[in-house]
Amino acid sequence: MSMLDQPKENNLRSSRELLQSIDWNFANLNNAGIHSLHWYPATFVSAIPGTLIPILSAPGDLVVDPFCGTCTTGVEAIRLGRRFLGVDTNPVATLIARAKLFLPSREEMLKAFDREKLASLFLSASTSARGPHPNEAELLKWYHPNTYRELLFLLKLINAIHEESIRVPAQAVFSSILKNVSSQTKHWGWVCDNVAPKPEDIQYRDALDAFRRTLEDYADSTSRILQDMVNRGVVVSRSELLRRWGIARVDAVEYLAELPAGSVDLILTSPPYYGVADYIKSQRLSFLWSADDCFTLDGYTSRNFEALRHGEVGSRSYRHRHNSFSEYSSYMEKFFMAARKALRAGGFLAIVLGDSDARERTSETLGVAVKRSGLEEIFSIERDIKFTRRRMRAKVRLERLSVYAR
Repeated sequence: MSMLDQPKENNLRSSRELLQSIDWNFANLNNAGIHSLHWYPATFVSAIPGTLIPILSAPGDLVVDPFCGTCTTGVEAIRLGRRFLGVDTNPVATLIARAKLFLPSREEMLKAFDREKLASLFLSASTSARGPHPNEAELLKWYHPNTYRELLFLLKLINAIHEESIRVPAQAVFSSILKNVSSQTKHWGWVCDNVAPKPEDIQYRDALDAFRRTLEDYADSTSRILQDMVNRGVVVSRSELLRRWGIARVDAVEYLAELPAGSVDLILTSPPYYGVADYIKSQRLSFLWSADDCFTLDGYTSRNFEALRHGEVGSRSYRHRHNSFSEYSSYMEKFFMAARKALRAGGFLAIVLGDSDARERTSETLGVAVKRSGLEEIFSIERDIKFTRRRMRAKVRLERLSVYAR
């Protein structure tokens, strides 16, 4: 067992020493396994929460990520024997988060989608007889007709599964393959900006094979996490594991404000960077497939797409609105105040933020807001962002990792 896996007293001196001893660039590390289940903009590497959680909390402590995205913090918290609550306003994010935390066994997952059974069912199915997708005309702008039929078959098969711990991961796997089996071969920015492929570029892609391969990768990764937990002595029953986490689709500030004062041991998060990413638009294809009687994203369908998009905090789409920066700064100040209230005495807030070279600088403004909240900075360092991640971060070259004590 490494030094970082040992339970730590929430002692400011020892915490500072450990934090200062680490190379936070993690230059040779990428997200892999379950952390790479689904593409999502501006995620941080799992090594950040995987390193911070053992330093800033003890086994059994409550870790909260109020901007949880694809739940990188949550997976690491559960893997390391903590409890976890995650919040996000994007229903695609909360779908992915739940899928990552259910952790069904490999056997359970693959049994539900046996390769030969899947192919046989598709050959015998008549998806058209049960009606097309409500957004069929739009979907056929992105997918070859045969790919579309395979995806529609998969969607109906998945939604017929009663067991939530199997159905939700399968829905997340379905969502994760939608870009790769579409005929838009350019990067995700083209999907984000609603640039469908030209009609002459429409090509068949095997959705059944893509789904099965991704499902196998997911099942293998859950097995590795469960085995790692056993190796660490984090042995719990299935029912206990499910009681250790919760995911909510709600505003971060509202959620923190409603938590009992002093109930949280560690808040570990990376809020939206101002003017850098469009989280809702980036998942356009998932929303396009969501419709009444097909499947909904945490209760939302494609009808809600624009309303959700307009509610994003600090999104890239609204960076040119005259008051967008002041709205973002005001929101973040409320977040810091709510975070301080939720934290117990001696608890920590760890936050990763970055400035875009092309946008207003947020570091100084937010630094003042943190001080006003009454939190004490105990550690802060700039870390380099790998070149492969910069394209989606609007010239964000450095992130600042800061830790504050309550």
